[in-house]
Amino acid sequence: MVNMVLPRIAGDLYHKYRPQRFEELSGHAAIVKSIKNAIAAKDPPQSFLLCGESGTGKTSTARIIALAINCLDKGADGEPCLKCQPCKVILSGNCVDVVEKNAADHRGIDAIREIAGTMSSMGMQLQNKVYIFDEAHGLTKEAQSSMLKVLEEAPKGIFIILCTTHPEKLLLTVKNRCQIFKFKPLTRDDTIKLLTEVCTYEGVDIAPTTIEKIADVSHGTPRNALVYLQQVLQLDTRDEQEIATLLETEEAGGEDLYQFFSVFAKGATWLGIVEAYTEVQNMGAPALGMCLAGHFRKKLLACKNAELSWVYADLLELFVVPFDDGKLGENNLVLNLNKAFRLCRNLPAPYGKGAYGRA
Repeated sequence: MVNMVLPRIAGDLYHKYRPQRFEELSGHAAIVKSIKNAIAAKDPPQSFLLCGESGTGKTSTARIIALAINCLDKGADGEPCLKCQPCKVILSGNCVDVVEKNAADHRGIDAIREIAGTMSSMGMQLQNKVYIFDEAHGLTKEAQSSMLKVLEEAPKGIFIILCTTHPEKLLLTVKNRCQIFKFKPLTRDDTIKLLTEVCTYEGVDIAPTTIEKIADVSHGTPRNALVYLQQVLQLDTRDEQEIATLLETEEAGGEDLYQFFSVFAKGATWLGIVEAYTEVQNMGAPALGMCLAGHFRKKLLACKNAELSWVYADLLELFVVPFDDGKLGENNLVLNLNKAFRLCRNLPAPYGKGAYGRA
């Protein structure tokens, strides 16, 4: 069951309802229980690796861990109180003992040396110092090798949390030094519950069909679900047709790209595919990747032809991985588009000539 996510600040729904306690992490009951037990142990682990798709709660969980290990009045279940001085200073965002670094911006060995140089000093505001590396897979191999030394030699009171969408890009030796927790997208039912709870707190009445539609286009990502809900509320209308038109934007890109694949099976040139792609690339790699994954998931589930189902499965596999913002994500998306193009051109008979659309 999804626990109520309490509103904490004014502003957009994503930040307003961002979890600050373990019980507010929607859809991750097993992970929450395991992390709580780990923190409550006599000698808690000092390094964590949180991996999974973008927007599924990794960074929020890392911040809650920082609260839990420093809270002076946490509950018997390990929940931070959010009222003691350490909790307040962490929540203020100005705590010098909780350091967050985005590995996309701090990729090199110098960032790791900086941490190593401060590990021996006592915390200025907290009993335990916490270092959070977001998108940790962006660290260079040299930086990861240096991180390995940090993980092995971290003194008591130092905690390191790595968050990544691509754990396969981390050195095996680094992963072996961490407690690993894998975050998965929410189920459709959990997403619907989360949206319903937020609507209750906001005092808004939205049709169940609209909430279901938002859940579908968010593809199990709480962040996306709240962003789409915000867009619906900003329409200032309950007209289902207008709302449907707004939400169709997410699936429109997927449908346009699906037309590419239909053309692939008919023998289109790669140049033609590239020209078509330029019409929708302004949606951004993360959004295009998500709508493609959602589209092919639906096609796979609806497919009644056993021989053709493997094609949809392979196409889905190409796009279930998250794509980053910026050039790196765009490059990875284009590479997977090319793989999909070649896959469709090599369909086995009798599906190789214009038959991709049969299901």
